[in-house]
Amino acid sequence: MEIETAINHKIPILPVLIGNTPMPNADELPPSIATIAVQNAVPVGVLHDFHTHMQMLLPQIETILGALAKRSAIHTNVDIIYRACQAIMRFLSDSAYQSQQGFLDHVVWQVSGASTFMSTARLHDIAVTLFLHRVTRLANFIELHFIISFWADGAEMEHALAGWVIRQLEETPLITDGPFSFTEETDRYQLKVRWSDEDARSVWKIVTDEPLRLSLAYVATISPIRHD
Repeated sequence: MEIETAINHKIPILPVLIGNTPMPNADELPPSIATIAVQNAVPVGVLHDFHTHMQMLLPQIETILGALAKRSAIHTNVDIIYRACQAIMRFLSDSAYQSQQGFLDHVVWQVSGASTFMSTARLHDIAVTLFLHRVTRLANFIELHFIISFWADGAEMEHALAGWVIRQLEETPLITDGPFSFTEETDRYQLKVRWSDEDARSVWKIVTDEPLRLSLAYVATISPIRHD
């Protein structure tokens, strides 16, 4: 409805895909743009596979936006990526402690790198890890793509931990505590976590050949705080 209204009022439209959001098929588009979408797809050789074509364009779009943007948060704090990851896990750890739920008492909350990813299973009986696998810059925002993985002896514990983490990050997507609290250095930026439609299994396969652990994919955005 919004697209058709814009077209009727001769307002230019730029379709943008967020993350790995799939491009809809032609028959799922508003009638006013479905025909032209198919016509435009044929000359560039993608036919009806709009999703694959747009995924190929995303790196170029990100590059262009990054070149045009003002300085990002990384220019102010070169360790802001690490601090953001630590803040997410600190938030979950503190929330677990405050919840006073017995199954969370002995959980280890850890930010893992490529060299320490698998050692978690050997060092701790129950753990939740954050693994950062991609960093992108969109305008003056920084986006951190990561997976949260669950390590326990049984499915019941892994599933309980996953459900609890999902609930916490849905209820409190804006992280303001711990290493990312609004100190003098970081009072111009905020950290917000959202669900990602990336396939955590694909990330896992890149990191290790070990059997798959239950994992969730998220994106955290470091963005400037507007001062009106």
